[in-house]
Amino acid sequence: MARSNSFTDRLIGSRRNQIHRIKAKDITGRTAYYFVLVDTVREAAFIADLKAKESIDLSSYGQVLASNYGEEPSEAVRQMLKERYDIDV
Repeated sequence: MARSNSFTDRLIGSRRNQIHRIKAKDITGRTAYYFVLVDTVREAAFIADLKAKESIDLSSYGQVLASNYGEEPSEAVRQMLKERYDIDV
């Protein structure tokens, strides 16, 4: 897949410090990796809720850019993040 040149993808790539890599169990109990672009105004609440709550809806804090089941990010997720947003995982 060729790297995207869309304005949105370039903007997301430039905000990599706001992309959180989360390893957690989903609602079925399976281990999953999530990459979440968290809105600046929601970041403090996001971090506090990750520590304090057993379960949170990641999409209420920002945009889930990628996810996969497993103990590590999959090769497909790594490749997509690199090609689309120029983010190395």
